[in-house]
Amino acid sequence: MQNSQLPLKWYKPFAADDANKVEIPVTTASPLRASQSLGFPPLTMQPPESGGVPPEGEDFNGAMNQVARIAWWLMAGGALPFDAAWTADANIGGYPQGAVVAAADLQGEWISTADNNTNNPDTVGTAWVPGYNYGSTSLTGLTNANVTLTPAQAAKETLRLAGTLTGNIQIILPTWLKSWTVINNCTGAFSVTCKTAAGSGVVISQGGGSQIVWGDGTNLIALSGNSAAPLLVGPATLPEHALQLSQATGRLLGVQRFVTSGTYTPTSGTKFVIVTVVGAGGAGGGGFATGAAAYSVGSGGASGSLTKARFNAGFAGAAVAVGAGGTGVPGGAGNPGGASSFGGTLITAPGGGGGLAATVASTGSIFSGQGSPGGAGTVTGGGQTIQVSNGQPGSCGYAFAGVGPISGHGASSCLGGGGGTNTSAGAGGTGQSAGAGGGGAACPPSVPDQSGGVGAAGLVLVEEYA
Repeated sequence: MQNSQLPLKWYKPFAADDANKVEIPVTTASPLRASQSLGFPPLTMQPPESGGVPPEGEDFNGAMNQVARIAWWLMAGGALPFDAAWTADANIGGYPQGAVVAAADLQGEWISTADNNTNNPDTVGTAWVPGYNYGSTSLTGLTNANVTLTPAQAAKETLRLAGTLTGNIQIILPTWLKSWTVINNCTGAFSVTCKTAAGSGVVISQGGGSQIVWGDGTNLIALSGNSAAPLLVGPATLPEHALQLSQATGRLLGVQRFVTSGTYTPTSGTKFVIVTVVGAGGAGGGGFATGAAAYSVGSGGASGSLTKARFNAGFAGAAVAVGAGGTGVPGGAGNPGGASSFGGTLITAPGGGGGLAATVASTGSIFSGQGSPGGAGTVTGGGQTIQVSNGQPGSCGYAFAGVGPISGHGASSCLGGGGGTNTSAGAGGTGQSAGAGGGGAACPPSVPDQSGGVGAAGLVLVEEYA
C-alpha cells in the first residue's frame, strides 16, 4: 500500500438526506425486511417470477447509511467512548483485549487488557490501563483524609495537590505501569504520601516543587524532583554517563577556617586540600614621651606574608598554628607578628615586622622608618605551590615642627585592606584584616609614651575537595 492510494473522504454519510431510510434492527420477524443478523432476507434474493420480492430501498439506504456513518466518523478522527449498553448486549459480550476506547472527557483513551471486558474504564478501571491522556487532575481542599483516585483522575499525567493539611494524608493510585508528575502546593506541617493501596510510596515535598513517581505495578518509586528519595544512577563508565556522587572529583566539599591554633580533621570524602596560610601582622611603632615643644611618631606595622599550596596526601590530622598579632610597646618599636603554619613545616607564612619609633625632635621634621614585612613562606612535603607572597611594610610616620605628627598606617595584608589607621595623637589603631599591621602611635607636645596598634592575627584556610 502506498500513500498515493489515500482514498477520498465522504463529506456526508451515504443516504444522509433520505428521509425514508430506516435504522436496520438486529433481528426482524418480517420475511421481507433487512436485519443486522440476516441482511436482506431470502425472498428479496429470488426473481419475481419465482415468488421473490424486491428489497426495500429504505432498507438498503438505511444499511448503507449505518455503515457509512461509522466510516465517516472515523475519517474525521472521531473517537468511540465506552458504551455500556452496547458492550452488555449478548451479541457483543464485552470489549476484546487491546481495544481502545475514548475517555469520558474525550481527552484521552483507555486500553483493554482482557477479552469480554464490560467494566467502565472511567469509573471501575479493572482490566483497563490508560493510554495518552491530556490535562491534569487537581485535588483541592486537602486536610487530613486519604484520597483514592478514580481511574479517570489517575489517568492524567500531572496531579496537582492543594489544601491546608491538619494531618498526614495518602493519595492512593492504581497499580499501573505508569509515571506521574505530582505538584504539592499544600501547606501545614504534615506530609503527603503518594502510594498504591497495598504497596509502598513516596513522600512529596511541599512548596510547589514537582516530583516524578513511577508505578512498577506494585509500588510507587521516586524518579526525580524534590522528594527525600534521590534519583538513583549506576556508576558512570562512559563520558556521556551521569556520575554517581562518589565518582565526582574536584568537587568542593567545604572550607575550614582557623583563626586560632588547632588540628585539622578532614571532612569525609576529602581527596585533596588547598591550604592558604597568612602570617600575623606586626604592631605599629610607639611614640616617645614628649616635652613642651617636641613631637614623636611611630610607623605602621608590616603585614604577614601569604602562602598557598595544594596537598594530595599527608594532610590528615595536620597541626594548625595561627600566628598572634604583634603587640605595641609604649615608646618603642612594635613587636613582630607570629608565623602561621599548617602541618608543621608543610606550609609556613612568616609574620610581619613591627613599626619603628621616631626620635623626639623640638625643631625641624622627623620620620619613623618602616618595619620589615613578612618574608617568603615555604612549602614542603610534596605540596604543589600555588602562591607565595611577601607582606607589605607599614607607612612611615612623620612630624613637622609647628604642624604636628601623623603616624604611619598599618600595612594591608594579602587578603585585603584594613591595617591600623593613622593618628595625630595617641595609640595606634589595631590591624583589621587577617595579617594586617597595626597603626603607629603619635605624640604631640607634653604627652607620655604611647603604644603602637596591635597587629591582626594570622589565618589558615583549608579548602576541601572530593
